[in-house]
Amino acid sequence: MNRHCRLDQFRPTLKWGNMGTSFAIVSIERRPIVSRYLGWISFLGWMHELKSRAVWRADVLAGVTVALVLVPQAMAYAQLANLPPQVGLYAATLPVILAALFGSSRQLATGPVAITSIMVGSVLAAHAGGDVKLAITLAAILAIMTGIIRITMSIFRLGVLVNFISHPVMVGFTNAAAIMIALSQIDKIFGIPRGQSEFFLRSVFETLSGIPTHTHPLTFAFGATSLILMLALKRAAPRMPGVLIVVAASIAVAYAIGFQQRGGKVVGSIPPGLPEFGLPEVATSTINSTTLLALLIPACAITFLGAMEAFATGKAMAIRTRQRLDTNQELLGQGIANIASGFVGGYPVSGSFSRSAVNLASGARTPLASIVSAVLVLITLFAFTPLLYHLPDAVLAAIIILAVIGLFRFSPMIDAFRVHSADGAVGIATFIITLLTAPRIEIGVLTGVILSAVLYLLRTMRPTVRRLALHRDGTLVHIDQPTDDQETPPSNTTINAHFSNNNNNNNNNPAPEARQVRDDVAVMRYEGSLFFLSAASFEDGVAELLSDRPRARFLLLDAERINRTDLSGIEALLETGKTLKASGVQFLIAGVNPTLCKQLSEFRFDRKAGDAVRFFNDELHAIQWINAQAPATTPTHPRNAAAGMDDWCWQI
Repeated sequence: MNRHCRLDQFRPTLKWGNMGTSFAIVSIERRPIVSRYLGWISFLGWMHELKSRAVWRADVLAGVTVALVLVPQAMAYAQLANLPPQVGLYAATLPVILAALFGSSRQLATGPVAITSIMVGSVLAAHAGGDVKLAITLAAILAIMTGIIRITMSIFRLGVLVNFISHPVMVGFTNAAAIMIALSQIDKIFGIPRGQSEFFLRSVFETLSGIPTHTHPLTFAFGATSLILMLALKRAAPRMPGVLIVVAASIAVAYAIGFQQRGGKVVGSIPPGLPEFGLPEVATSTINSTTLLALLIPACAITFLGAMEAFATGKAMAIRTRQRLDTNQELLGQGIANIASGFVGGYPVSGSFSRSAVNLASGARTPLASIVSAVLVLITLFAFTPLLYHLPDAVLAAIIILAVIGLFRFSPMIDAFRVHSADGAVGIATFIITLLTAPRIEIGVLTGVILSAVLYLLRTMRPTVRRLALHRDGTLVHIDQPTDDQETPPSNTTINAHFSNNNNNNNNNPAPEARQVRDDVAVMRYEGSLFFLSAASFEDGVAELLSDRPRARFLLLDAERINRTDLSGIEALLETGKTLKASGVQFLIAGVNPTLCKQLSEFRFDRKAGDAVRFFNDELHAIQWINAQAPATTPTHPRNAAAGMDDWCWQI
């Protein structure tokens, strides 16, 4: 009994479910609109857990531990962004609390991060011109723009757009950014003047040229010693707050020896408390539509890179804690946090991998841990800022270098070359262009995205088309294996063993005639998307297959791996069927998935194709139908080399 894919069984407006060998209608369930909007308030899902004393105790301990890392890191990252250190502390207060309340990940630690800071620093270097007040204002505007973009993406559920930044692009950019971050701290480590060139690499060479003659020995001693001590503590006692210990010791030593009086640079006075809520005051003539437009592309780059970093960190946390990460909900939380950062005098924030790892390792159970860390930063701002006055800039530079050491990952770029040389080339191109175009490092990201998109289009234009041959015993093998009267290769080259027309299915040594290839059947397996870019490739595959099987009376297409299609793809199937019928070849399609079958039904494919195309559930039933029409024992007709296809193909 033949079992065909009945297109008239489907209804275009319905969702499909699979019941045995046929498809059934499944109702569409919609969430009430009130519950959908309440779902955005994510803290309603974990607040009740705080009734447990064990939970809030663990969160408080984790929050204190993260705060010990967050305070010095926030100050260091602010300097990396060409901003005063207090701006980093502002960004680690209210934004952290709001990200915890509205985000999806329970252990994700939001706040200033290295990659975002270097991107903000590059923007401010190009647009602020050394004006600190203007830089603070532009950073706040950049945070608000980033927040608006992320909230918009969340509302329209566009978190998937982050996937446009491929892994090779992210690896190439991250490695380039890590090198830039480390090199940008050379002047602070050695206490020398920074190069003034507008090109980053030239500025680095200018800075390096000053090491032999302008190095401040005491500054270098603080920077090098701090970095060595933090690395040693991280290795020997990873659970201890090594950064805070080194910071406290550095402040004490710098105060005791009069480091500032000896020419060393220190953090200096930090205004206590928070600034007035709102944008920092600056002349309105300085901020105009041209400036805002110039900030748009950097804001988009910061949005995507920051979101990708946050998603990667959140997913890693979710896997370890067996929790679910809603990327669109996380975008909402990160967006609200960035808008708040702009209004409290901060700059763009994102999820930090290093602090999230500390948060998880410290036993954080809910986002209360992040709220505790933000509260401790607030306490620091209101009560302990005088203690930070004598903190050497070289120590903050050492903290930054320590943080970016983990960003160096060249092995994934090597792996990309091993998997596919084109992926490796995209990663290397992103890496080189990011360095060459610095401080406009967003150009490197955009270039990488464009190259990835072009590579994707090239791959989808040429999907995998596997040509198969049907043996007389029902076995399918690659068409490029020995054929005609030759025996087939060893069994590891066999793709599918469906059945045999006789009772010798289980015979390990079938008769030689049973292992001969049927030259009246051509089989192809299409793997990928069949749409306007790949339709021509599909038609070329059909033509090439038939040129290798000139006596073919049947062409069988295994469509199970056609994952999506469009009108051009469906038209290609229809025209192929009509062309083959006119040439005396029956077109058979097997293994149509529910999505493709629904699209064919909407197109009314069965009415337009008529008997030019026949559908089957799988290759097994298609081959059974072929054998019913033309048994495998039927001798093939001798081919006339000068004859056309119509001269020797049978009409069905």
